Amino acid sequence: MASQPTTSDPIGVKVITFKTAESFLNALGRRNRLWGPNPEAWLFRGHGDASWPLVPTLLRNGVSCAIVPLRRPMIPESHLVQVKAEYAILNEYAHRLAQSGYAIPGFGSQWFAAGFDAEIERRLFAAISGELPWLLEEFLPLAASAQHSGLPTRLLDWSIAPLSAAYFAATHAARQMVDKAERGKDGPKVRGCHLAVWALDRFLLRRLPQQNQWGRGKPKPGDFFAAEISTPWSDHPNIKAQQGVFLLCREFCIAETPVCRDPIDVRLGSLIGRLGLETKVDKLFVKLMLPYSQARRLLRLLHIEGFNYSRLFPGYEGVAKALLERRLFDDVAD
Repeated sequence: MASQPTTSDPIGVKVITFKTAESFLNALGRRNRLWGPNPEAWLFRGHGDASWPLVPTLLRNGVSCAIVPLRRPMIPESHLVQVKAEYAILNEYAHRLAQSGYAIPGFGSQWFAAGFDAEIERRLFAAISGELPWLLEEFLPLAASAQHSGLPTRLLDWSIAPLSAAYFAATHAARQMVDKAERGKDGPKVRGCHLAVWALDRFLLRRLPQQNQWGRGKPKPGDFFAAEISTPWSDHPNIKAQQGVFLLCREFCIAETPVCRDPIDVRLGSLIGRLGLETKVDKLFVKLMLPYSQARRLLRLLHIEGFNYSRLFPGYEGVAKALLERRLFDDVAD
């Protein structure tokens, strides 16, 4: 069973709260009418806490851009400092890949070619001055590799597999429930909490008029466009297993523009409102929510469906961790 969406739903977002793990899982089925005539249009992302915003790691409030543990935390306030910090992470990652004998995604040996540094500096300046959108297109494969390898970037992980997203949401929430049971009043707050799976209609996103339409005038500071980014699954076993893609909000900003840390659903909702498209684009996002009390049962059902740690993280370690995570739901009744 699910409650009806409320009239207070954010622009472009349909929010549905479910009461049972079974109804939640049924709703995520590709044949559910919720996904319309083109279920392949939808991308999914799991949140272990429904209050978490749709913001990539590097743009979250309070998250440092300094990746060296002993370095003083750095939280940029301007677009200039943010771009330099993100480039520093990607540059360091590229050099460490090369030193370890790995190819640099999107660049290969070009990274060390004569004049490459000067060309990158020129394009970075263009991104800082608002002539080109950041993240630069040539950095997308490198950023995708960094993101899935655990480094903070401005990419947001999504999947074309709804149950992969549900697994990540259920695992976090189930751990919270077990932790609460073991630690009592010293454990995490779980009363009134929900997990969530976000869904995004990528076909509708592609048709949405962005603030700057390519070829129609010069972009202005603050113009942005959101796009789905994918990389070859053959290069990343985990991305292949999780059927992963990324969402990136590329923006035109000048040097001293404050860093925008708004969630992507808020930014796109604001755009829909300014364009007067509220009635035509009422379901760009769907947010499916489930109480924490159902998290362990949901995780059990996902294991029955074959969605566990070993499926999403292939290998010996994945099999071992899949066995260990059974403690999160083994005492849940059928």
